[in-house]
Amino acid sequence: MTKVEKEALLEKRRNAYRSRKKELNGNTAETNKQLPTRPWSRNQYNKLVERNKWKAEYCNVMVLNQLVERNKRQTE
Repeated sequence: MTKVEKEALLEKRRNAYRSRKKELNGNTAETNKQLPTRPWSRNQYNKLVERNKWKAEYCNVMVLNQLVERNKRQTE
């Protein structure tokens, strides 16, 4: 592999990593499904996992509240 080919491969990897990072940071609705493929620092990984747990609990509570409201309206 020539030096030029190596450089191109490295650049391709860097760009893929950058776009993945942007995706993870910007697209919060998708983050539950996406876990980092690169070796992140343990701290970053734990923050992501915690945020997802909180978001999942929050969403579950919201859905339950909506169901309760709907049932109240139907029984009246």
